[in-house]
Amino acid sequence: LEELLEGLVQATQQQTDDSIAAVMLREPDTAKFYLAAGSDVPLPLRASLQNQFNCGCGGPCVTSQSGLDSFVENIPKSPSCDTCRESAAAAGLASCASAALTGAQGENLGVLVLFSQQPRPSSRADYELLQAAAQLAAIGIEHWRNIALLKRSEERLERALWGADLGLWDANLSTGNVFFSDHWNRMLGYAPGEFPTRIESLLAIVHPEDQPILVKAWQDHAAGLTSYFESEHRLQAKDGRWIWVCDRARIISRDEQGRPIRAAGTQYEISQRKKI
Repeated sequence: LEELLEGLVQATQQQTDDSIAAVMLREPDTAKFYLAAGSDVPLPLRASLQNQFNCGCGGPCVTSQSGLDSFVENIPKSPSCDTCRESAAAAGLASCASAALTGAQGENLGVLVLFSQQPRPSSRADYELLQAAAQLAAIGIEHWRNIALLKRSEERLERALWGADLGLWDANLSTGNVFFSDHWNRMLGYAPGEFPTRIESLLAIVHPEDQPILVKAWQDHAAGLTSYFESEHRLQAKDGRWIWVCDRARIISRDEQGRPIRAAGTQYEISQRKKI
């Protein structure tokens, strides 16, 4: 995320003269902000952003609290910048403009700030640049956080499946690609992600004597004769052993002609039960 935001900051700076851009992100569930991007920000300004960002003065402080855009044309002469005037002077900055980074649900994600070394009156061009950069930053932040949230959800699901000794698979029947969970791989002696993710690879390790049973169970489910697919059959593990598994699945979606295009299910080992 920091690399994405830094790239956006650099691109924004290139569109203006003598400007320094920075992105401050709001820590989730808190009112605290931290500097997430802005490698060109001078050290005195970095300290100001970290320590005085919620001081209530003008510029980014107003934006962080209200979510409204803010333009300070002349920091040394602005009465709203009493708290951070010295920090700005030490960093050699004379004006700033800030825009809120707003999420799709209206949540406050952070602030994009554009500092200038000279007093700079607000202009339509600066406003449009600030808005466009802020929107791109907000989209990038939400996309990254959604990916992180999905990854955490997948990890929780994997732990739950591991606890239940279940392997998960999800097949795209149109392309022949299959997702196998880490525990599914381990059940057969493979490292996570090692087993080929193709339907034909899976069918190739089904015991020849059990293939007719598996195919019949699948055909019945695909034809709508059963509410779910279930089969007990043997699979050949990586070390050559045959292990018994119980596979249960459902067709999740069909095309306009009613043909299955996606199915997902779980698998668990029943070798011990078969020995009794």
